[in-house]
Amino acid sequence: MLKIHQFRYLPSPLLILACLLLLIPQGTHAGVPDHYAKAHFDWVLVTQDSLLSEYTALATHRQSQGLAPMLLGMEELNRWSPYPENSAETLRWLATVADQQWGAAYLVLGGSHAVLPAPLHRVTWGLDNFTDSPTDAYFRCLGGEWDVDGDGLVAEFEDDAADPTGHISVGRLPADDRVAAANLVAKIIAFEQRSPDAADGALFVSSLMNPFWKPGDMYPNFALNAALGLRDQALARRPSLRAGTLFQGDQGGDPNLDPLNPASLADSLGARPHDFIFIQLNGAPETWELAGGLPITSEDLAGIADCGHSFLAAMISGDVADTRSEQNILTQQMILPDGGAVGVVAPGGVVFLSFTWNFQESLWQHMLDDSAERLGDAFDLAQADYLDNYGTESSVALSNYYSQALLGDPATLLRAPEAPAMTPSVVMATTLHAAPNPFNPQTSLHFEVPDTGADRVPVRLQIFDLHGRLVETLIDGTLEAGPRSVVWGGTAAAGVYLARLQVDGREETTKLTLVD
Repeated sequence: MLKIHQFRYLPSPLLILACLLLLIPQGTHAGVPDHYAKAHFDWVLVTQDSLLSEYTALATHRQSQGLAPMLLGMEELNRWSPYPENSAETLRWLATVADQQWGAAYLVLGGSHAVLPAPLHRVTWGLDNFTDSPTDAYFRCLGGEWDVDGDGLVAEFEDDAADPTGHISVGRLPADDRVAAANLVAKIIAFEQRSPDAADGALFVSSLMNPFWKPGDMYPNFALNAALGLRDQALARRPSLRAGTLFQGDQGGDPNLDPLNPASLADSLGARPHDFIFIQLNGAPETWELAGGLPITSEDLAGIADCGHSFLAAMISGDVADTRSEQNILTQQMILPDGGAVGVVAPGGVVFLSFTWNFQESLWQHMLDDSAERLGDAFDLAQADYLDNYGTESSVALSNYYSQALLGDPATLLRAPEAPAMTPSVVMATTLHAAPNPFNPQTSLHFEVPDTGADRVPVRLQIFDLHGRLVETLIDGTLEAGPRSVVWGGTAAAGVYLARLQVDGREETTKLTLVD
């Protein structure tokens, strides 16, 4: 049974406490409420408030695997945060709380960089060449001073003092609307529940890694050889793996008739189930490119939708995991219904092939042997191996490290679980929020009625003034599970009010400000 815990029930002193909190000077913050500060959560997902109901299904799924999940909306998080005006700093603060107070192993950012922004990391080569790209490592590696020089760019070699040591496994679900989030959640759950007959397949894809190649040119074959080497290592790790290849040829002629072209890639990804995909090519967030100038766009791969199976992908390419663009191909692959990717490990910034190749070797080792149970575990182990191999003395090596990104839930199982575990309660904080707020003359109060297993759930929603006097009862009865909204305002005088929601024996309060 799904239980959504909100703020613990307090008797009448709740209103007194709430009034005192309203008197705290601006510039301070409430911090994590005591009953959350002392709790333990294994898996924490933060998202915009409008998507909490979509991600509840994923939290429930994690709960069924024995993880203690926590859902958190940005509106509530900003009330706790010492940085309510800076989303990136707020998310880093949450990562620290999740790691150090809650003992969480996994942190999920439920939205793109537009919704849950990451700071930019600058990769510099030569005198005047540089690229600024977001880095989710900022939320995973919690030590050091990431912006010593105060320029807003983090982890700059020699200018900052970031500690690259990983503390918590972080992944990003790049879905910004309810349909996209629901599609991605459903695919993750289906992937983990796939039948053994459909599992244990892999596909290795490689271009010539030379976008300027043209028929008749000599070409370096290191890309094809490297992909074959990775395939052979994968087969050595897991002999039962059904491994296929799709490589770009060097014969010339019509590139659309080449073994690797947009149509053949879409066919390979959509027609047959593969657990794991490796893609090595030139790329940018919105357009991937094969040698000879042949582009691959999200439209080329749109037909993978509804094919009935999804996959985990690992890529060597350009900054393909930079999800700031809504047209990012990986984002589009992840939000497709019933097909496409459920998780991706790929660069979010400029990387250098030799360093990235060694990271991929380690990543595939941990994905295919028994050292990692979940995708985030494999990613973190590969990152730790990378630090052991290259240290922190090279700007190029560190840039590669900070540029690697995990798109998807880091708790995604690499193999199906053998048996269900005991299920702790899902915690959601908070479902009650008002928009607009401040308001005049009306605001909408939004909340979620949890699925308790009963047909209807007792719900009471009331408005109080700061003296604790009841102003109006908006709901006092039973409702079916699901999202709800109620409009209030139009008759009260300007001032500060408290909306109190009681659902299934639990209570939550939020402040309302009616302005002139």
